[in-house]
Amino acid sequence: MGSWGTGLYSDDSAADLKNTIALLTQLPVSGDRLLEILVDSHGSGVEFTDDGGPAFWLVVADQFERKGIGCARAFQQARAVIKSGADLRDLEARGMPAKDLKKRAAILDELDRRLKSPRPERARPKATKPPEFVVDVGEVYAFPTMRRQAFNAWYASWEQAKFEPDGWGAMLVVGRGRVFDWLPWCAVASLTVDPSREPSLDAAASARLCNEAGAALCVPRKTHLAKMKMRLLGRLDLDDAKAAAAISTEHTPQYAVTAGWSFVSVMMGWERGLPAGRAVADLMGSAKR
Repeated sequence: MGSWGTGLYSDDSAADLKNTIALLTQLPVSGDRLLEILVDSHGSGVEFTDDGGPAFWLVVADQFERKGIGCARAFQQARAVIKSGADLRDLEARGMPAKDLKKRAAILDELDRRLKSPRPERARPKATKPPEFVVDVGEVYAFPTMRRQAFNAWYASWEQAKFEPDGWGAMLVVGRGRVFDWLPWCAVASLTVDPSREPSLDAAASARLCNEAGAALCVPRKTHLAKMKMRLLGRLDLDDAKAAAAISTEHTPQYAVTAGWSFVSVMMGWERGLPAGRAVADLMGSAKR
């Protein structure tokens, strides 16, 4: 568990879970199925006696109720947490003082009142076509950098971020797929191209992956490509098995998607002298397109 306070979302883990729920509500599935996915992705730690376990049920029930998502089990479990005092005992064991426990109890009472009579259910998404992939395996993009870093696309504009380009980088899309057969993910890597000039497709094909650990996972966002001024140089023909082996195994695609990772976190320009990863040529098939 991270930092915490009296509010339901003062806890870091609770705030992260709220963001995950917001993402998963895009899935055209029932509330019961959403809960199954959340429990599976959360792993261990959802029992009432687990550290943070009671808060898991409180957050899920609160978000489902607010969003009009029907799920009897989520509401029943949260009310059981409140009635049993499991959440207050958990926080007390972690050192929350009595005055703050009283504030927390008032918050839980209000939640319990809402869960007794939840707002009407809203229609779940009925989309028949999943979100687009945005990028394709083998695509190479050039992007401007400032002090070896790409523009942080979470900012509204370059002006707001005070981003003034002084170099270049290149990005290779090594893999892609879907989590829950719906939400897209991709694996991308910066390349060891000359940072003093805008890279070419040939330069990318002769480069190496910047990261020794391999391509990193993220969520492909068209808006971030645009904000980062990513320019498609072309596409390299990658061997499927070799490309898959070049993807970092530090995290799973599901983890990356639920965390909402962006291109931003891994895009950087190359600096000579730093250790490099696999050669792009070793990942390629017969030709470049």
